[in-house]
Amino acid sequence: MDPSRSPESVFDALATRQLLIVSGKGGVGRTTVAALLGLALARRGRRVLVATVGQDDRLAWLLMPWLGLMLAQAALCAIVYGLTADANWDARYNPAMPARSTAWGPVLGAIAALVVGASALMATLAFSAQRFFEW
Repeated sequence: MDPSRSPESVFDALATRQLLIVSGKGGVGRTTVAALLGLALARRGRRVLVATVGQDDRLAWLLMPWLGLMLAQAALCAIVYGLTADANWDARYNPAMPARSTAWGPVLGAIAALVVGASALMATLAFSAQRFFEW
């Protein structure tokens, strides 16, 4: 194989571009190639936007559940942090500071996180079920 055509050299040449368009006939893996190129470029520190145009939005079907699950996970972490007792919080994160009371702020934050997390999780489940039965 010619060293100038190795996969690494081809990818290095692609990484210098501002715009990449992945095209081809149906069923050849356009969406997979676009998603993997975006992932590889993002791991190299490039800012990436992957967009698909067409009737089959398989990339959205793949990425939307991940987004919803990540939002639900972040909300769960916020709930755990919000419901941590003041003494435990101060002992772990503010050991040199005097003890203080946080009143209702963390409880209201935990309630807001519960609403946002539950909404994101339910929307993710509904979207995934809809896409599964449409496919």
